[in-house]
Amino acid sequence: TTAAIATAAAAAATLASLAPKLRHELLEVRERALHALAFKLDNALLLESDVGKSDAALRSLLEWFNHADTGAREAQVLALLRRVACEDPAAVARLLRLGAHHFLRDLRGNCGKHLSETIDALIELLLTTAVNTKRAGDNDVGDGGGEEGSCAARRDPMETYATGEKGAVRQVYVSGPAATSDGEGAPNEAFKVSISGRNKGGEPEA
Repeated sequence: TTAAIATAAAAAATLASLAPKLRHELLEVRERALHALAFKLDNALLLESDVGKSDAALRSLLEWFNHADTGAREAQVLALLRRVACEDPAAVARLLRLGAHHFLRDLRGNCGKHLSETIDALIELLLTTAVNTKRAGDNDVGDGGGEEGSCAARRDPMETYATGEKGAVRQVYVSGPAATSDGEGAPNEAFKVSISGRNKGGEPEA
């Protein structure tokens, strides 16, 4: 137990160090951090569930697409998010609470066609996992065979996750400078809230 606690603490410390580098203003720093994260996962120095427990790491990976210079690593970032979501259903719940499904849908309209299928697959994975997890939970607390349980399983999982809470996404523009912040409390209706909780003013680009 002590060893497990120490391992979890080490993983959390590693991710706490990598997260700000993943959203650094310099592309070179972000790419090095992404390489380090992928290396640690590939060599079992970190687990997908470690990443899935870190709001900061998940948020930083999504924020990759908020930079004007995303480099040639966009597909790798999406693949890493998919890898984490596939291996850790709890990470899916975190991503949905962050508003990742809305973010990705907005991103799809602002990215090249070469990423569209990957983004669609990731959105489908998030929402399907959410539905299956909810269905399993419903079966655990009831017989699951009635009409009410069936309707609950079919409900759009996006309805389950409030997107007006602090730090969540309502609509994301993937380009343009950060504007003012609303601070604590509900987002200012005059602005749109990005995945990072920063507000971006103005209308979406055509």
